[in-house]
Amino acid sequence: MDRHLKGHTELKILGDLAELRATDPTVPLASSLDLEDPTTAAPEEVIPGEEALDADPNAPQFPCSNPGCMRLVTRLRDNVADLNGQVDTLSRALRDVTRRYRLLRRRSPPRGVPRPPGGRDPTPRLVNNVGSKVFRIRNFMAYMAAGHTDLASLAFLNQTARMQSWHNSLNQAKIAEPTIQMYLKNVSQFLAYVTETPPPNCRLSRTVMVGLNREIKSLIRSVRRKVVVHEVAVKQAKEGHLIPKAALRQCVASTKVAIPEILARLKVTSDRKDQWSFYGHLTAYLACIYGHRGGVFQNMTIGEVEAARQSAMDGCYVINIASHKTNQAFGAAQLAVTEEEYGWLTEFLAMRKELVGGSDAYYFFFTSKPNSCKNLNQYFQEAWAGLELPGAPTFTDVRTSIATHAKNTHSPRDRHKVSRFMCHDTSTADKFYALNLDAKQAAEQRRLFESAVEGEEAPPGTPERPTTSSGPKVARRKRPPPPPCRQRRKRMTRGSPLRRSLAQQSSTRVSSE
Repeated sequence: MDRHLKGHTELKILGDLAELRATDPTVPLASSLDLEDPTTAAPEEVIPGEEALDADPNAPQFPCSNPGCMRLVTRLRDNVADLNGQVDTLSRALRDVTRRYRLLRRRSPPRGVPRPPGGRDPTPRLVNNVGSKVFRIRNFMAYMAAGHTDLASLAFLNQTARMQSWHNSLNQAKIAEPTIQMYLKNVSQFLAYVTETPPPNCRLSRTVMVGLNREIKSLIRSVRRKVVVHEVAVKQAKEGHLIPKAALRQCVASTKVAIPEILARLKVTSDRKDQWSFYGHLTAYLACIYGHRGGVFQNMTIGEVEAARQSAMDGCYVINIASHKTNQAFGAAQLAVTEEEYGWLTEFLAMRKELVGGSDAYYFFFTSKPNSCKNLNQYFQEAWAGLELPGAPTFTDVRTSIATHAKNTHSPRDRHKVSRFMCHDTSTADKFYALNLDAKQAAEQRRLFESAVEGEEAPPGTPERPTTSSGPKVARRKRPPPPPCRQRRKRMTRGSPLRRSLAQQSSTRVSSE
């Protein structure tokens, strides 16, 4: 060990050994290196074979002549050489992949600036709809790609039998028929997109894409009948939840009395419960009058409420709500409020800075967060229950009830006005209304069938004209012909039929003479 320590000249081992020996340790030191004189040190022992190693000029130089150290250094140098080889291999692979990527990028069509989902200016609802479509398409792609490895070529889509199996799996998952139809329509849109703009690695021919589009369209046609039956059943269920007129009138009268009391209590306490109660009673009051969707109240902004003051006329304030579900077809949804009702809104806005989240609020029905209130339907139902009214309706139930009462009460012209104001399309409702009649309407249809076979039969070829009134028929006065001076003379041109007939008459007359 002393000979080995002598080889490490960089270590200050002699001073350390002398200090350790001065402490008189219990265990005696085995080394006497600190007691030897450097000038009288014994010659180093020569290891057999070491002269040959030093004689080789190409042999690696080791800082230590100990065989153990030499083996360790040799092993480490071998590891370094192995790692360098691996680095060279990975570098070549990286260069190869980079070259292929650049080649594929040059072959791919140019891409524009990436757009966010839903377009340049997406609304939260549009972003949600796009997310739903992407989820349905991913569900289809995951089912079709199960067990396949070459996914970039989209060859796994060429399986019409598996498409039918995917459709059956949706039915087994107890998904509603309209939702299954939405799955199929979104997949059809995706396949149409792939057909028009195939990805660079797509290996599906145009003939295959035409077959896939035909298959998905046949699946859509197969569910149409079930969708209609489901929608009729939903219509029947909605009519079963029809709110009576008396309940709607009672809700309007009761909330009109309760809203000022809630505002007075909220001004004193600034309690969140009173704020939610005001939300529920105010939306119940307006919904039972106009039948708007809950999204109309949810998206009503403070600026739209304040802007109604500028267009007030004869004590009527019109609030125009731009963001709602059917704004593309009907424009802004409107709320016509009286001066008393507008006073409720301005009184609440006057105290909003004292409420949590009111200082930076953008929506009228605000919360502690900058987003709009998502629980208006819950607050509406709580207000409805607090008024001791029957049932637990939603905004949709109120809307359906008002549309049904307007259909049964008003004339078609007035009903159209009401439907337009509440942003309601009557075409879909009339479609299922014709398929789902109540007892009174069905009895009226029976009377029409019975009256069709009453009376004597008319002879063949002379169908009877239906009479709309029992009074005598009044003959229509015929319009007299225009005077001769006003009749337009026919212009005789060279190729006109009148000129040709006169020419034929003259030629016949000459031949007879």
